[in-house]
Amino acid sequence: MSAGGQITGARPQLGIQDSVNTAGRPGTYADFNVPQRWSSTTRLYRDGVLVADKGSTIDKTFTDAGPASYELTRSFTSQGVFPMGGEGTATWKFSADGSASTEATPVRLLNATLDASLDDLNRARPGRLLDVTAQVTGAQGRLHGVRAWVTADGGKTWTRTAALGGRGGRYHVIAPPSSLVSGGFLGLRLTVQDSAGGMLDLTLPRAIPVH
Repeated sequence: MSAGGQITGARPQLGIQDSVNTAGRPGTYADFNVPQRWSSTTRLYRDGVLVADKGSTIDKTFTDAGPASYELTRSFTSQGVFPMGGEGTATWKFSADGSASTEATPVRLLNATLDASLDDLNRARPGRLLDVTAQVTGAQGRLHGVRAWVTADGGKTWTRTAALGGRGGRYHVIAPPSSLVSGGFLGLRLTVQDSAGGMLDLTLPRAIPVH
């Protein structure tokens, strides 16, 4: 999942992609047969107040211009139609000065892409430690508060794990052998903040299938 957009004065314009590969290509449900059971929610909060509740794009103008803190949330599920990656939630936090400027500026949102060494069918080997690379982009200043969790039961239980490195926004999330169960899925959660107050909380309960 990734989010981005621009803001002009007190008018944020935001868009979300539920699927982005490691090369930055947004996936679309036209890549598959669009399932009837697929559903999603997108909400935008401004200073803690819900101001938008709609689809994958938000275009909202506020009359009370001024500095504000925003929280953007997205969740989606395919109800099992897409077993791999068919469910996810994300929360982004950012702030804007809300000036009267008529010039659009990019909204710097933290995003993360995940990659790992898998077989030809994009499956991990069971019972083996797996190094999952998390590339974080969009940071303003330094990154901190990087934490990671893994799950082997679709998100019912989560185990904290190491997130190592950080040079250039690149982290190594270490999935222990116990989290890679044959015939199941490895799920991942990642949280990260930057020095400007931006925050990302990304949860993918079924991120990687296990052989």
